Amino acid sequence: MLSFLTDVKLAKAISVGSFGVIYRATQHGREVALKLVQHSTTTGTELSSIIASERLALRFEDSHAVKTLQILYKDTRHFAVIMELPGTRNLHDVLNSKEDFTLRRRLKFAMNISSGLRYIHEMNIIHLDLIPTSIFITENDMCKIGEFGRCQLKDFPQINQYPFDGNQYFRAPELFRGNLPTFKADIFSFGALIEKMITLELYLDQSRTCKESPDFNMYCACCQLELFKRPSSHALAIFYLNLQYCRFDQRSNRIK
Repeated sequence: MLSFLTDVKLAKAISVGSFGVIYRATQHGREVALKLVQHSTTTGTELSSIIASERLALRFEDSHAVKTLQILYKDTRHFAVIMELPGTRNLHDVLNSKEDFTLRRRLKFAMNISSGLRYIHEMNIIHLDLIPTSIFITENDMCKIGEFGRCQLKDFPQINQYPFDGNQYFRAPELFRGNLPTFKADIFSFGALIEKMITLELYLDQSRTCKESPDFNMYCACCQLELFKRPSSHALAIFYLNLQYCRFDQRSNRIK
């Protein structure tokens, strides 16, 4: 099965994505990540559709988007994506670790993700898989968006391109109604990510409530059922960037 990966040496698996397993690997002496996709892991989705989506990411050059380096084929049932090694953990791991998760850290994560999403949208691409396992955590505790197997060009969207899976929580309501995807579908998913992060933050710091969060109103806007009421990724990125310049109380992590 791996005979077509002649110059790649696999190490341990680091993540399970929507359409395959991501491994730590070495290629020509350089550490990389490798996503191995098999027909049996695509839940009935044509591999050609996934490959077309992954190809869109070959153009990405942004500090908050995982860099795709190469796409390798074996046959119509197997292919692999070589990418930079963004880290060995993702946001799902952090949310389930119960490790230290302060307001400052959460807002930094939100700034990273919104910045990466703005870049992807500026490339005229809808991500459509913005879930915790798609957000990788680097060694210096920054976030990078990955998992591009569902991406679509904004000008050529498709209805129900992929079957529903276990990530309905992050899927925009208009997609369940069979509407064409837009950038605003990613904004809803971003809001769901913020909710998950706020839940962990307040679980570890019960001195505040959700409504006291400095981005509470923005989070509510992202989760609006009417897509036209949701902000743009540009507005999100500017909002969270500005929050980084706010002054925090060192003891409580509250904004002064």
